[in-house]
Amino acid sequence: PAGQPAFTLEVHAPDDVRKLLLAHLELQRYRDLPDLQPNELSRLLVAADANARDLLGTLGYFSPDITIESKERVVEITVQPGPQTTVTGTQFHFDHAPADFARTQARVERNWPLTPGDAFTQQAWDNAKTQGLRRLQERRYPTAQLTASRADVNADTHSAALSVTYDPGPAYRFGALSVQGSERYDPDGARRIAQLPTGAVYSESE
Repeated sequence: PAGQPAFTLEVHAPDDVRKLLLAHLELQRYRDLPDLQPNELSRLLVAADANARDLLGTLGYFSPDITIESKERVVEITVQPGPQTTVTGTQFHFDHAPADFARTQARVERNWPLTPGDAFTQQAWDNAKTQGLRRLQERRYPTAQLTASRADVNADTHSAALSVTYDPGPAYRFGALSVQGSERYDPDGARRIAQLPTGAVYSESE
């Protein structure tokens, strides 16, 4: 009938998995097609399995049991996600690190948020890499870069071994403060208010 969706989608899974699939499954894009044929829907359901597995991988589920059934305009997806992958550890590499880099390296590693036993998800992994970079950039190394990262996932043991490589770049110090475009205020007064410690190690908070 006119205005009726091609099918409705039902997902049976734990809450986190169900919300993810309902929000991001590509199959959702085809629900309202008025002339979707049965053979086209069959092809979409085959693709939905691979799509669902890719999405589940972002939550750390790499060996799920997925069942997809279609009957009378209802598509049912049932997911048993299996064990969630956990982190076994992280290897850190710092390219072109200066000789006095040990304290900075220790700070990055000490504050690394993904510790052994933590759940491995794509969001947690991305956040950890960003936080490590921010630790470098906030003091001495404002031009630091993330140059490589790798997550070796073992689907049999449900574990992930992580490695990350940063290039801190050169160490920076504060130079003399230059005030430009000042018309209403005295540049010397602005320098006194700023109180930037010329010659001191660069600090984002300073």
